Amino acid sequence: MSLQTMKPSKSGHLAALTLIIVSVGVWIISASFPDMDKGYPGPSLFPRIIATGLFVIGIWDVIGVIYKKETFVTNHDSKDRRDYPMRLLTGIILIAIFPLTSPILGFLPSLFMLTIGMGILLQISWHKTLVIGVLTVAFIYVIFSQLLNVTL
Repeated sequence: MSLQTMKPSKSGHLAALTLIIVSVGVWIISASFPDMDKGYPGPSLFPRIIATGLFVIGIWDVIGVIYKKETFVTNHDSKDRRDYPMRLLTGIILIAIFPLTSPILGFLPSLFMLTIGMGILLQISWHKTLVIGVLTVAFIYVIFSQLLNVTL
């Protein structure tokens, strides 16, 4: 079954709570990052953007679980449950390979490959995966290279 909005299952409670806990943890840890001079955003900016997104999705799922409406949590069938350990391991490997490929290929190509790999792993259709990959790289490029003048 592909990743899409589904009726919440018992795992919805755990997934929503996990998203909220991870987002709060990232926010707290990134608070210790140093600030930059002259009011420029420091290295905590991007982790906090991600943490805010995770927190919003977690709250959305909590509301969905409470009201028994649609959530972002995938409702897994029995085949997906058998594949879960391998898919989890593959996702961890993809994330671990990312910092190893960045110095060789560059940050943006490595990010594109990670995004495509995760899309395939999540069984998102190829055209949506491609669009998500291109938009992710474009967003990161515009925000960091163009607006914040950070070399990628």
